[in-house]
Amino acid sequence: MPYLDIIRILALATMGILTGAYVDGALVLVPAQNRLSASAYTESEQANTALGTIRYRILVFATIGTGALLAITFAAHPAQLTLSVLAIILVVAATALTIARVVPINKKVHIWAASAPPSDWADTRRKWHRFHYIRTAMVLTAMLLQLFAVVAITT
Repeated sequence: MPYLDIIRILALATMGILTGAYVDGALVLVPAQNRLSASAYTESEQANTALGTIRYRILVFATIGTGALLAITFAAHPAQLTLSVLAIILVVAATALTIARVVPINKKVHIWAASAPPSDWADTRRKWHRFHYIRTAMVLTAMLLQLFAVVAITT
């Protein structure tokens, strides 16, 4: 049925884009930020937060929504349904981690004066990086679970 293919493509696309964004952050953004001065880090993080917040919200909701649609299509296939639901749970858990740990750090950094960041700025950066790595691992695992579910059903 063509609508099933469309749902699978949309679910994999949104999950892939979300995963790619987090993996890019882990492989490029975090190492780059480790090379920045306190002022440059503050300016960079403030710009990232200002630009990324709404975009990530839209992407996360699209990923969860298309993932839920995908799970519904697996109702008659328990193994694929389980994989798909686990993927959604991991994205929701990564989002909860973001809300509970990352967003408060972003808000804290957003009010710093770039010309005079606090003396503990590097500790704050390390915490943000640690939480980013954790949520990246969660979303990457979710993507693999979702991919396995789709590949198993189509083969």
